[in-house]
Amino acid sequence: HCKYVFNVSDLWPESAIKLGVLHNKLLIKMSVWLEEFSYKKADIITGQTRGIVENISSRGFKDKTYLITNGVDLNLFGKDKINREFIKNNGLENKFIVGYAGIHGIAQKLETIIEAANLLKDCKDIMFVFVGDGPEKPMLMNLKEKYGLNNVMFLPVQPKKNMPGIVASFDCALVPLKKLDLFKGALPSKMFETMASNVPIILSVEGEAKELVENAKSGI
Repeated sequence: HCKYVFNVSDLWPESAIKLGVLHNKLLIKMSVWLEEFSYKKADIITGQTRGIVENISSRGFKDKTYLITNGVDLNLFGKDKINREFIKNNGLENKFIVGYAGIHGIAQKLETIIEAANLLKDCKDIMFVFVGDGPEKPMLMNLKEKYGLNNVMFLPVQPKKNMPGIVASFDCALVPLKKLDLFKGALPSKMFETMASNVPIILSVEGEAKELVENAKSGI
């Protein structure tokens, strides 16, 4: 048979269970079985964070589990890639752009950003910009309307080739996650792209991500 490498970027189904997305006991049992089966059959397992590697290793797969973190292509991302047209076309000139680019999902708890925008709604020079899509986007847009916020902007999913210019256009970038012990072993890939773009990060997660930001002095 062909040898294969099983890459694990998130611990499933554990993440889905902790987030309250997966409730059905039969589906949970099947998912746990599939996860274990995948680990057993893989010739090599790679985990993208220390937490993931430690979790998998503790189940008896230490000898074939390795750490390979996410990274970034420095030829694509950099502050020199800033997209002036993106700023102009979206009326963001003379604005301090607080950006979030990524999935609008349950794990990110993005309503916290809307609440922050509501607290800062009288600061006319600050604009919160959401780029992307996801299951929570309608709720977030409704929350914006509920508060009557003019300092929040939602943009659709952008072509991948445009992202270096968009990220570089942010004055700071948000990397939020729900406060769960599970996420102490998370290392969102957007962090690397943001750091390569020389854009400061506002982080709301403990653990490995916080350690990276503090060591690199790349945000708070």
